[in-house]
This record gives sequence, structure tokens and C-alpha cells, in this order.
Amino acid sequence: MSWRRVDVAYHDPDLDGLILATRPLLAGTPGRGWFQRHWVRGPHLELWFDAAQPSWERIRDVLEPWLRVNPSRARIDRDRLLAQHRHLAAAERIDEPLLPFYADNTLHRAAPRSRAHVLGGPAAEELFHDFHTTASAVAYDELDAVRAGESRLVMALDLMVAAAHAHAEGGVRGGFVSFRSHAEAFLASAPGLRERWDAEYAARAGALRARITAVVAGIPRGRAWAGLLDRFADRGDELIASGALLVEPAGPDAVARPDTAFHRALRGNRTWHEEVLRSAPFRRYRLLLNLTYLQLSRLGVNAVQRALLCHFAASAVEQEYGVSAIEIAMGGA
Repeated sequence: MSWRRVDVAYHDPDLDGLILATRPLLAGTPGRGWFQRHWVRGPHLELWFDAAQPSWERIRDVLEPWLRVNPSRARIDRDRLLAQHRHLAAAERIDEPLLPFYADNTLHRAAPRSRAHVLGGPAAEELFHDFHTTASAVAYDELDAVRAGESRLVMALDLMVAAAHAHAEGGVRGGFVSFRSHAEAFLASAPGLRERWDAEYAARAGALRARITAVVAGIPRGRAWAGLLDRFADRGDELIASGALLVEPAGPDAVARPDTAFHRALRGNRTWHEEVLRSAPFRRYRLLLNLTYLQLSRLGVNAVQRALLCHFAASAVEQEYGVSAIEIAMGGA
């Protein structure tokens, strides 16, 4: 059975209720199934199934009544969004129509989008389908927790730190450098934001440092996420080593060369380029951090929030453990 994709157009940025309404559809499929938030043809939720069930009729029976009771009433600026979508399509190498936008609160059968050309081939795409299936099941419980009052961003921070501590060489004291890299790349294109983020970090430093140490000590959510990533690590290693999976930087600096002091130092570090970037452990960590970022997007953490979390996490690790990302970038310990 080939993959099927159903798009649920919903322009309201709060998709949590809609996502939770899809739980019986994914739980009831005899095959793999997963969801993601997406933007092509306007804000929507994508449902992916590799089995004939649930049927189109079953999907409509579950979601159309929910949409009637909980309709999106958001107004979107189509011209502004279209400009953003053209940029995203180029950056993400998506070649499908961006127009017309879906009407709000509607369901659509859509052609599955292959990412094999970006990921490296069919085997890599299968790994990502398997990850999405496993991570979507977990995301329902995580969104239940958000609805019950837990902080979405604290939850996201937990996943990031757990991934770094479990899968980066040196644990979080080594893995935090990636967070600093991604935060710096974002801040390079946002004049004036650094001062505000630094002030926000200073106001929360104690709580953030305590959260980092709690995740490192092994809170249940962190252990569970690290264990989920373990299930894909060895398979990812094999695909990367064979060239069947292309691992790109897990962040906005994948397509840019930011002019920051940190990135200038990193570009001048021959050991980093000749040994670290090419090493199997680093490439494994890069893959698993990419997967973690995909889960953050599934949970509704946007690109700005993710960069902020990277800034907070890197700053907290530096203060808590007495390390420096820029010193490491320059070749220091």
C-alpha cells in the first residue's frame, strides 16, 4: 500500500484541539500513520496513512463534525503568507503548487510528498516515516499534557536537552554547541533581538539552569525521548555511512553562512571541519537532533521559539557547567 495524505485546512494557529481529534484515526489504522503541521496551500494539518484504513468516509465522519463545532475563524494575510511560502519552498526543496489556498475548515485528499531527493533516497525516507509514526503517538500524550497546563516550551526544552545529553559526545556539555550555533544563526538576521533575549534569559537563568540539571539527572520525559531516539540511531548510522541518508545541519545555518563571531571562529577551526563534522558520532547526533526539531514542530513550537530555546539552553549550559561555545569553536576545550 502506498502512502495516502489528507490535508485538514485550519487557519487558526492553535491546532492542538484538531490534532487531538485525529487520535482515533491514527490509533485505528492497521498500518503506519502520522501527522504534521504544514503550510503548503495555507495553514493545515497533514495526516499520513500507509494502509487503506481509515477510509476517506471514516476520516470525514470523525473530523467534519469536529470542524463544525470548533471552526477556525482566523483571518490570514494571503499575500504575506505566499511570500513566506515561496521562500520556504525554495529552502525546503518543495516542488508542488502553493496556490490556491485551501478554504478554511475543509478536508482534502492530497498527493503524498516525497522527500527522498532531500533525505538521500527511499531508505532514508522510510526511516523518517517510521520516526514520524512513533513520534506522533508520543505527541498526542505530550499535547494532552499541554492542554492540562504544562508549558509547551519547557517540554520542548526537555526534549532538546535530553537528545543532546544522550547522543552528543560529551553529553550536554558537548551537544550544547549545536544549540549555540542555531541560536546565533537566527540572531544574525534579527537586529536588536539579542539584547531582548539576553534580558529574558537573565530573568529566568535560575529556573533554566535547574531544568537543565534535572533533565541531565534523568527526568521521565527526557529518558523516554532519549529512548525513542535510540530506536533510530543504529539504523541512521548505517544509512549515513552508506550514503543512503544525507545529514544536513539541524538548523537555519544549513543554508546560510552567518557572519557572527561564533561562526567565524567555527569556520576557522580546521579540526572541527576535518574531524568532528565527518565523524560518525557527530553525524548521528545531527540526525537525532534534526528528528527532535521535527517533534518540536509537531508540538507547535515555531522557528522563532525554537531559536529562543536554543539560546536559553546554550546560555544555561555555559553558566551551569562553566563551558563556552565560542571557546570550543575556536578549538579550546
